[in-house]
Amino acid sequence: MDGFGTIRLHHRTIKRFRRFSRKIAKSYSETLESVIDFFEWHGISPSSKFPKRVDEDGEKTRKRINALIAIVRDIEKTQTLPTNEMLLALFGQHEIVKKGGNPNRLNRSFKK
Repeated sequence: MDGFGTIRLHHRTIKRFRRFSRKIAKSYSETLESVIDFFEWHGISPSSKFPKRVDEDGEKTRKRINALIAIVRDIEKTQTLPTNEMLLALFGQHEIVKKGGNPNRLNRSFKK
């Protein structure tokens, strides 16, 4: 088990941290760990410009969404629509079946 240590902070910062900590976690240590994990996970540091990073993430997200839309459209064209048309034709609800009427049959006679 880890021991406790001390950090010297301004009183106004301590008050602000206590208010924030009540909303986030049970203890101050858990709150600070969550905040550090958040910043490390998202690659954000106080020295980097935040709006630029948000724009880069937004661009990545838009590209991913566009790729997913393309995949879904391809699935619809190659799998869903042909299967749907086959099922409609099977149950007689497709346009081809409704227009066609009776199929053309050739009468063949076989020699004995």
